[in-house]
Amino acid sequence: MLKLSACLPMMFGNLDFYDRFQAAKDAGLEYAEFWGWSGLDLDKLKNTVDKAGIKIATACIDTVTPEVAGGFNKKRLLTRDSEAFDAFYKA
Repeated sequence: MLKLSACLPMMFGNLDFYDRFQAAKDAGLEYAEFWGWSGLDLDKLKNTVDKAGIKIATACIDTVTPEVAGGFNKKRLLTRDSEAFDAFYKA
């Protein structure tokens, strides 16, 4: 069954990132998602999610290592210069 999740970078922009989990729960959602976890306080994130009673549906990967980021960026679909874009749209 399809379940809705709040994309926290796009919602509740007036709130601190960690406060957005409770806002999503208060809005009636059971799941939340966000982009990139590097730079986040993972202990605080876990405590915040547990306290709000919400589940993380997805968390996109990111990296602060330029070599890894370069390889990842070549494979994503969202840019015209990615390897995957040509393979997907020209197939």
